[in-house]
Amino acid sequence: MSIVTINLPLVGVEGTRKVTRSVAELFGKASNLEDTERAELAGLLLKSLDAELEAEQEAAWAEEIERRLRQFDIVAQESIQ
Repeated sequence: MSIVTINLPLVGVEGTRKVTRSVAELFGKASNLEDTERAELAGLLLKSLDAELEAEQEAAWAEEIERRLRQFDIVAQESIQ
């Protein structure tokens, strides 16, 4: 994975940033899109991140539910004895 430096010639963004070559290529192509197309692409990318985060959160909650149920079973068994 090679790292390259890209310029950020956007309003409100100054300087450069080190990114992978594939990110630099995609950024270059996306920068040439019309504003509405760039906004649509940005929205799609953000939604894809949200979906990944939601899946991770659901898995974490499932683990927590299982942990709490096991703890509940232990307490219930102790109170019966």
